[in-house]
Amino acid sequence: MKVSWGLIEKKDALWSRVLQSKYGGGDDTIPQVERNQSNSNLWKGVCANSENVTKNTIWRVGNGESINFWKHNWVPNLGSLDMHVNQGIGTLTKSKNGSRMT
Repeated sequence: MKVSWGLIEKKDALWSRVLQSKYGGGDDTIPQVERNQSNSNLWKGVCANSENVTKNTIWRVGNGESINFWKHNWVPNLGSLDMHVNQGIGTLTKSKNGSRMT
């Protein structure tokens, strides 16, 4: 679990950059890891613990430079907002005065 957390906390460390260049993970704040049978035991351990680390991680917005409102998960068990935004377009809603809009 320590290595999984280190990939998030110490992105710029040499060991972290080596693992991410070899196995992937993207540039997200929390890397997306994928397990493969041919991976090293270290990476298999990272993959096994990544879900646990993700579930127990909180965000501190800070100055907002690394925040992507549409792509990051803000609501538990919902996923990113960009996956849901088109579902609401074209549905009938009530305006403030009670008339229906599309």
